[in-house]
Amino acid sequence: MDPGEITGVGANLAEDMMGNKVQTLRDAIAINKPDKNDALDVLAKVGGLEIAAMAGVMLAGAAAHVPVVVDGYISTASAAIAIGMKPEVKDYLIASHASDEKGASFGSDLLGFAPFLHMNMRLGEGSGAALSFMIIDAAVAMNRDMATYGDVNMDVV
Repeated sequence: MDPGEITGVGANLAEDMMGNKVQTLRDAIAINKPDKNDALDVLAKVGGLEIAAMAGVMLAGAAAHVPVVVDGYISTASAAIAIGMKPEVKDYLIASHASDEKGASFGSDLLGFAPFLHMNMRLGEGSGAALSFMIIDAAVAMNRDMATYGDVNMDVV
């Protein structure tokens, strides 16, 4: 996909700078020629350290059977790298919010993510993840602690 279709203003980049941002991405892809079928090659050739670090956290989380909350566009890109390296990582990722960043819905769709918060945010900084923790904790508690129909001798019709 052309970077112009999925590159947004991020943290309020001036609109007149968008052309430079998009062209920088196009140039990086043209010069480095990442293999889109090799996640590590993509990361090495056009990824940043923040994407590598987050992908590493996701890989480590999955290895330790610990879920990791994916929050927004850049962490979704990191998730794509982690899943590309080890597909089973996806089972340990929780998509928190649907970022308003231009390419975020493409990334979520690509990975089959269904973020549960829709708050028109594109802030990053883990804001969607922080808001999602209480909801995730509540869901875990209900799943673990809530009585079933069988527990209370209730017939289901």
